[in-house]
Amino acid sequence: MKILAIDPSLTHLGWAKSWDGEITYGVVKPPAPNGNPKAALARLLMLREAVLLAAQGMDLVVLEGYAYGAQGRAIVSLGELGGVLRLAFFEKDVPVLEVPPSNLKIFATGKGTSKKPELMAAAFKRLAYQGSDEHEVDALWLLALARYHYDELPPRFVPLGHLRGLDKLHYPFPRTHPALGSRP
Repeated sequence: MKILAIDPSLTHLGWAKSWDGEITYGVVKPPAPNGNPKAALARLLMLREAVLLAAQGMDLVVLEGYAYGAQGRAIVSLGELGGVLRLAFFEKDVPVLEVPPSNLKIFATGKGTSKKPELMAAAFKRLAYQGSDEHEVDALWLLALARYHYDELPPRFVPLGHLRGLDKLHYPFPRTHPALGSRP
């Protein structure tokens, strides 16, 4: 299954991709608008186009949901980016699995209130991650969650206590989707 996972951010958008068994990941860092309204819109457009390009040929996009704890201008900016990405995927008919941050944290660490260092430590241990970017880590955990759901990772990959809430997610298609091909 071809999966793109995205940790949305206006400054460091993390992504991870699984394509024919190969995992790649990185961060998109658009230029800061420095108070220029046109530059702020250009940044949204740049992120939209980068994500749509990465989503070409994907069976599924996994998107981290809104962080409702954000405050001030950050919540408005993240809402703008989230709306732009969701609309872009809708227009291109790309299936999206949205994962709330607390569900992602439970999957990664077993605790829905985990902080970034805990997610990073879990990524070092369970994902063999060797980098240092928290946005890449979030995207890799989103990718792992989808791969686990669609049986691309063994059941022993996730401790039982880390499965809470996964059944509440709105998966865009069942495990028997044609994109999965033959299954063991």
